[in-house]
Amino acid sequence: MSKNNPTGRQDPIRENYYRPLEIADDFSDWAFYAGAILSIVILVVEKVTHPTLYQWLQIAFVLIVVGFFLTGIVTRLYFFPRAEDARRSEFLSNVFGVELTYERTQGYYNNDETDPYKRLSLCVLENSFFSKSILRKMVARERIKVAVYFFLFLVVILWRETPGDWLVASAQVLFSEVIFSKWLRLEWLRNRAENIYQSTYQLIQSQPKADRLQVYALDAFGRYETGKTLCSILQSKDFFEQLNPTLTAEWERVKQGLI
Repeated sequence: MSKNNPTGRQDPIRENYYRPLEIADDFSDWAFYAGAILSIVILVVEKVTHPTLYQWLQIAFVLIVVGFFLTGIVTRLYFFPRAEDARRSEFLSNVFGVELTYERTQGYYNNDETDPYKRLSLCVLENSFFSKSILRKMVARERIKVAVYFFLFLVVILWRETPGDWLVASAQVLFSEVIFSKWLRLEWLRNRAENIYQSTYQLIQSQPKADRLQVYALDAFGRYETGKTLCSILQSKDFFEQLNPTLTAEWERVKQGLI
């Protein structure tokens, strides 16, 4: 057991694949907020009085918008699928005992089930159990953010002297992919994780025949993975680390009640 890692857990997939994804995702968020601030600053600066400053602000705004667009494309089409593919390969290697990848985690998926499809269903149950709890925390934070932006948007709309340009800028910020769309996708993904957890829990409890278990387990795994892919939302590492001790203890109780 490593001195630097007293729990004995190792996750090369996170370091090698999810860490670059986190950096790209953070850069995309910062680019969005920088662009949102600049779009408002440009409305305040007088073009006639400060032509040079106005021109540089326009250039900076265009560069940030292009950077935000390119980062979003690269994140969605390269970093996110790359990380998810690596995680699936490691997950299936662990479940079925087939070396799809040499990068293997240690200290995760610690059920002792030997039947691969029973093990698959238990691993999906564990993943959805952690996911639904983490997503609940993420959704709660996102709801507050959306509520604040929506309140400010209403103030801008109801204030009679608000220029039309301000209305357009505030609407672009609120209904962007980073604010309103992200909240909706988080709500959907949380609901999907909760449903998958519930249905998988009932599946394991019902103890179906082997041929039916195979189909149901694969279906649960597919629904869990497609949900993550459709939403393309990275679950919070900070919330995972914060909740992990409590969730791990609770998961042990859930697992003992099923095995």
